[in-house]
Amino acid sequence: MVMLDRVETDYAWVTERVRAVADRHAPGRTVSALEGGYHLPALARSVAALVRAMGGT
Repeated sequence: MVMLDRVETDYAWVTERVRAVADRHAPGRTVSALEGGYHLPALARSVAALVRAMGGT
């Protein structure tokens, strides 16, 4: 994430876009594959942002 200069809001934004496309073509079906990271606090924030964007809490 650091080398790509992304922050958790970027992951939420991308997830929202993916959900919009998936809702048009495969309603209710979206899969996410997460990869580990070297900065665990940043990874935790990004995963939380992704889950919120997927409709979780």
